[in-house]
Amino acid sequence: MSELPNDKTCRQCGAPLSYTDICLHKKLLSRSAVTFFCMDCMAVYCNTTRERLEAYIAHLRKTGTCSLFPPLPDENNEE
Repeated sequence: MSELPNDKTCRQCGAPLSYTDICLHKKLLSRSAVTFFCMDCMAVYCNTTRERLEAYIAHLRKTGTCSLFPPLPDENNEE
């Protein structure tokens, strides 16, 4: 009973996937993928940590260098 469209779940552990999980998989492995890893399984697959992946996503959002991870709305309102 997932609230995500098409009941997308991690291909490794079966956990529900977020939009970020799917985009990270597409960024790191394949834009044409149809099955995806969750963040934790991606970290294991890439021999890294979840924290490093989250830092990478934050970097992409901050620099605006990836269309999969655009800057978040409140990041643009730095005053």
